[in-house]
Amino acid sequence: MSTYISDQVQRCLVMIEALAGHEIEGLSPGVLAINLQLSSANVTRMLANLEHAGWIETCPANPKRWRLAHKPVQLANTVRDGLGREQQRLAQDVHNYSIMR
Repeated sequence: MSTYISDQVQRCLVMIEALAGHEIEGLSPGVLAINLQLSSANVTRMLANLEHAGWIETCPANPKRWRLAHKPVQLANTVRDGLGREQQRLAQDVHNYSIMR
């Protein structure tokens, strides 16, 4: 494994993936600790850092549970929009280079 790979960053990315799909109910830190096989202290530290960066938030209905915040969804939408623009550009290129009849 590369010396540039950070175990802590990798754990945060896995936590983001674990929270995906739980946007309504969220997940508790205890469930995250069990599912990710991490200590409660590590989960608490990761939650604090991800919240500070705008990637996660507590659930409005239950502030003891966590869910993805708007940032990752906005990022995904930005990628989708960029790909859509490129797809339109490529479609125009295909049309421009069509067989002459």
